[in-house]
Amino acid sequence: MFNTENAIKYRVTTLMVFAGIILLGLISFSRLPLSLLPDIEFPEITIVTEYKNVSSKEIEHLVSRPIEEAVASVSGAKDITSISSEGVSIVKVKFNWGKNMDFAAMEVREKVDLIKGTLPQDVKKSIVLKYNPSDRPVLSLSVNSSFYNKVALREFVNKEIKPSLERIDGVASANITGGLVREIQVHLDMGRLYANNLSIPEVIDAINLANYNYPAGNLKKDKKEYIIRVMGEFENIDQIKELIVGTGQKGQPVYLRNVADIIDSFKEKTSASHFNGREDINLSLQKEALKNTVDVCAGIKDRIHELNQKFEGKVQLNIIYSQADYIKSSISNLITAAVLGGIIAFFILLVFLKNFKSSSIIIISIPVSIMVVFIFMFIKKISLNMISMGGIAIGIGMLVDNSIVVLESINRKTRSSRTLHQAALSGTMEVKTSVIASTLTSIVVFLPIIFVRGIAGSIFGELAFTISVALASSLFISLSLIPLLSTMDISFLEKFKLGFLNRFDLWYRKFETFYYNLLKQLVPHKRRVILSGPIIILAGILLFLVVKKELLPHVDKNEFRIKIEAPAGTTLENTAKFVTSVEQNLLDHEQDIRSFYTTIGYNEENLILNQTEQMKINKALINVILKKGVKTKAFIEKFKKSRFHEAIKVSYLTTPEIIPGISSSQKKDYLIMITGPELGRLRDKTDDLMRSLEKHPQITDIENESGEPSLEYQLKIDREALSSLGLNIKLVAETLQALIKGKTASFFRVHDDEYDIKVRLREEDRLNQYSLDQMFIKNSVYGINVPLSAFVTLVEDRGESTIFRENQQRVMYISCNSKLSTGRIDHLLKRFEKTGSAEYDVNLTGMDKESRSSIKSLMFAFLLSIIFIYMILASQFESLVKPVLIMFSTPLVITGVGLGLILTGNSINVISAIGLIMLSGIVVNNAIVLFEYFEILRKKKYSLIQAVLEGCRIRLRPIMMTSLTTIFGLIPLAIGLGEGSELQSPMAVSVISGLLFASVLTLIYMPLVYLAVEEKKIKTRG
Repeated sequence: MFNTENAIKYRVTTLMVFAGIILLGLISFSRLPLSLLPDIEFPEITIVTEYKNVSSKEIEHLVSRPIEEAVASVSGAKDITSISSEGVSIVKVKFNWGKNMDFAAMEVREKVDLIKGTLPQDVKKSIVLKYNPSDRPVLSLSVNSSFYNKVALREFVNKEIKPSLERIDGVASANITGGLVREIQVHLDMGRLYANNLSIPEVIDAINLANYNYPAGNLKKDKKEYIIRVMGEFENIDQIKELIVGTGQKGQPVYLRNVADIIDSFKEKTSASHFNGREDINLSLQKEALKNTVDVCAGIKDRIHELNQKFEGKVQLNIIYSQADYIKSSISNLITAAVLGGIIAFFILLVFLKNFKSSSIIIISIPVSIMVVFIFMFIKKISLNMISMGGIAIGIGMLVDNSIVVLESINRKTRSSRTLHQAALSGTMEVKTSVIASTLTSIVVFLPIIFVRGIAGSIFGELAFTISVALASSLFISLSLIPLLSTMDISFLEKFKLGFLNRFDLWYRKFETFYYNLLKQLVPHKRRVILSGPIIILAGILLFLVVKKELLPHVDKNEFRIKIEAPAGTTLENTAKFVTSVEQNLLDHEQDIRSFYTTIGYNEENLILNQTEQMKINKALINVILKKGVKTKAFIEKFKKSRFHEAIKVSYLTTPEIIPGISSSQKKDYLIMITGPELGRLRDKTDDLMRSLEKHPQITDIENESGEPSLEYQLKIDREALSSLGLNIKLVAETLQALIKGKTASFFRVHDDEYDIKVRLREEDRLNQYSLDQMFIKNSVYGINVPLSAFVTLVEDRGESTIFRENQQRVMYISCNSKLSTGRIDHLLKRFEKTGSAEYDVNLTGMDKESRSSIKSLMFAFLLSIIFIYMILASQFESLVKPVLIMFSTPLVITGVGLGLILTGNSINVISAIGLIMLSGIVVNNAIVLFEYFEILRKKKYSLIQAVLEGCRIRLRPIMMTSLTTIFGLIPLAIGLGEGSELQSPMAVSVISGLLFASVLTLIYMPLVYLAVEEKKIKTRG
């Protein structure tokens, strides 16, 4: 039905079809969900195994290593890393992209279950988790109150606010940080315990056994049945104080108050939360998998507004951070860039055509093509995100290319045809083959993306889909709607007179004459010009070698993190004092800062699964959110001039997570991995490398990501003395843990709430190492208390609180920032490695490792796309030689792209590499248009040189129009206005610089190549 002739003949039907497309497109657009990036299934499985009260070395030897060896045989496992900390082992298995993670999780569980019997008896069952970026908070809020104290506010948040937020559709969980949790504390006096011949295990057992409500069965009375319940739970604090925990030497009862102070207090804090320098309670909310972030955040904001009204000022809820804000702003900026690109393309057409009607007819290809894309996105359930919308924005200028060629051909035919109908039909048919071929070459370049591995292939499938659909629909429009509109009497558009553009036409005529004469002068010197091609290509390859390479471009989200580390062993209170000094400096920059929130220490509830920051009570993170327009790096450089306490180490994490799980695991430019067998020498090697890197002026923010060694007292036990005293190591260890760390003996119930009853020594009995000598262990057989000094020697040492392993080798990590290229950093590391032992290796890892793999895969896709383009052209021209000539223009883009990236300060990354792949399909279009017209003129009996010169003169205008609409249409995207623009800017820069460079060379270089080859063929035949 919809060939060109029928489209013109059945004009009402054609118009109704396109009107229907626009209507369906608008409906589809209104129902497309918003998200930052496409849904990505990350190829990572995490195995968490808890083994309480065991040191990191024993965790590594007894748990981590056996699990690593077991899962190494899982099919598709690429990298295995582990973190062994006190009481917990975390093993991560990374697979190749594209692996079915449901099957991978099943295989991992099977392997872990097989070795369960070989692990220590007290090890808890391993938890196998699939990595899910949605586990990260989508919204954080601060809760403050002038009505409640810290304990009451925490309870209020836990009872009233948290459940209300978790009931919102799409919210998976809400995690509380900060505030105080009520706890009944039993502070034992070591002296009074010793005087009454009691031990801490006896006190704990007494409390536990005295705090029960217990059913004892049923009794019948007067045909009724009564339940018998023993009511033995503590009803108030006085009952705990009056609890008998032992018997004195004279048989008198020893009450708990005789040996301890019982205090209704709160749990010892391991973390604190601040908002804008004031202590608060923080709530972090995670969304359910596959739920839309923007919709979930909108629901949360509505509920927060309701709660603020409900609590009438007693409690205030303030949103600190919302992913939805950034997503909406980024998509809005991208849509704005696309609209601006379309407007610029329209004015470019207007300048060249000097005709409002013709420009309007051509520009209609853009909105109609986009409507088709929206329909297919709705059908395939693709969201509006930075990648899918980026594909549309990148393709804006390309969507008019086919229409330009078709309408330009129709306008030329109008002069010689009797009717507009004939002109439209013959003009369209003349260029039909070339526009189909040029569209196919643009689409086919995206086919190799299905073979691209890594993050690039997972993300850019949607970009390839949206551009391909847009280009295919623009082809359909150019062969049906454009010919139809060109035959219609659109008189209201023809009334616009654009006489002021006549000056441009004069300029263009002069330029056309200049181009014609230049080409004519170069014909005798064509061999020299042709020989310059390989030199230009070689220069491009050299440029690519020096350009910095990275996985993803840096995206300025107007936020960064300040990492504060106090000396090892610093208490939470002292760490908070250090943090306050930094926060005060931030408050002095309120003209640049929107808000900041601080996390000090660690949240004990999330310690097992949240190992990314390795937080301890001597560490803190300040998340700083800047005002719009404030550049992050410029602000950090200014803030670095602030003075802080010399005891703390302050570093800045400037790479925000644009793709969770990829960039978030590495916050600096480079991550260096040092591997070796022995921990002590491995740390020495790491320290030596850090000192070596610090000497280089272009390497900054150097940090040991493995953390500093922890201070520890090691109790060396005399086993013979221990045995002779009737004691064992387990009893000693458990008693000391209860004395120093404390142990929960039971629970104090108030209505439906339970609070821990925690027993430990009072603070003055556990101040320092000298307090250890005063502690004692009770021999339960003889009933005597034995001091630790009788069988223990105290040794002060440093130990690794956390042990990292990668691919079954011990590792340490150094992170740093640098503008040096990857090659330069590699060279420095290799030079350092030669000075050390062969057992210890130094290599770049992390994002750099991923970026090398992705870019290598993209280069393969680039070569494959060239092969596909050749196949399309060979089919079009029914020749094996002419496609080779046409594709001489493709390598020329390398130099243009390299120059563009260097001049704009961009890097080679997966984004700019996708732009390079796109170019391989775009730049051949100009050569196709030229060569096809050369053939048409030669069939009209033009001489070879006349055909080339006249063909270049006639095709100059459509080539300039198609190239300039694409180039100028991408300028808003390349400039990078607004949030999130940095993600698309490198691709736009690649296309602009490559197309500009290649278009200029194509107009000069390609006609001379064609001329030289055809002359040689004529001589061979002659």
